[in-house]
Amino acid sequence: MSDSDQPKKVFRFSDAYPSDYLREEDLMGNEVTLTIKGWRYPTKKDVGKDGKPIRGMFLAFEEREKEFGLNVTNHRRIKALHGRDPNTWCGKKITLYPTTCEAFGDPRKACIRVKKEDPTTGKKPDLF
Repeated sequence: MSDSDQPKKVFRFSDAYPSDYLREEDLMGNEVTLTIKGWRYPTKKDVGKDGKPIRGMFLAFEEREKEFGLNVTNHRRIKALHGRDPNTWCGKKITLYPTTCEAFGDPRKACIRVKKEDPTTGKKPDLF
């Protein structure tokens, strides 16, 4: 069997460089709508690449095993869509998309953002 007869392997960043947390590379350039299953605060074992403790909170999803660490921007977007109390977010949907943002001194750092529309209704939050 020649190389051209071999099935083409699909490269997945997360297979080559595993992580317990959802990263931009895991989205493979696509938007994904997920159902929030629960949330938790970080524990002592949740540390960043620099070894420092992670702050904030994590979301768990019904459709995925990996948890999503919320930064302030994404937390505010979900709060605008689904309310202040994360306990009320369970069962609600959000859409994640890969993009770039300014972070850690890099103006084009790969990141994940939460869309500003409710994926169930397609409506933007009524802020006022």
